[in-house]
This record gives sequence, structure tokens and C-alpha cells, in this order.
Amino acid sequence: MNSEFKELIALAQRGLANVGGYVSLSLALLGLSRFYRGKGDVMYNIAFIIISAVMLLLAIKVLNTLLEHLHKFKSKLGEEDLKLLNEFIVIPQNLLYILFAISFFTFFTLYRELKQ
Repeated sequence: MNSEFKELIALAQRGLANVGGYVSLSLALLGLSRFYRGKGDVMYNIAFIIISAVMLLLAIKVLNTLLEHLHKFKSKLGEEDLKLLNEFIVIPQNLLYILFAISFFTFFTLYRELKQ
């Protein structure tokens, strides 16, 4: 395992940590929007849902960029490092699907609130 591969894995772990922060903030904002529902503060409710959705979209962008970088460096790795990287790539790929599902429900919540 060479130092470039270790740096690549460290970059991926930092990227996943950043995505975790964005998602946590997004879900906290979505929870905060719930506090204002039905209390006459429609603007706060809608604003927090929109900001939550933007944070999720940023997390998806960071995750997508991370996956692009990991795939770009695949050709430069040896067989053993490539096997380890392929095992690691499964995590951000599956996380991307989870974020798409959360985004769907966030946008559905926004639609429901705008419809009222």
C-alpha cells in the first residue's frame, strides 16, 4: 500500500465525513421546519425545508465528486490496492442512493407544504 493510495483513502474518508455533516444539518433543518408547521409561521416552515433540500443537494454533489475522483484514480493503482478501493467505493455508492431517497421525501414535504 503506497502513500498515494493512503492519501486517496484519507480523502475519501474526509469526503464521507463532510457528507455526514451536510446530511445531519439537513435533517436538523427539516426537523426545525416541523416545529413551525401549523403555528402560522409558514415562511419559516418553507424556508427551512428549502434550505434542508439545498444542503442535501450539496451532500449529493460532494459525494458524486468523491466518486468521480475515486474512479479516476483506479487506473493508477496496483491490483491489491484496486481490490481495496473497490470494496471501499461500495459505501459512497450506496450512500448516494440513500440521499436520493431522503431528497425525494424532502421535496415531497415541500410540495405538501406549498399545496396547503
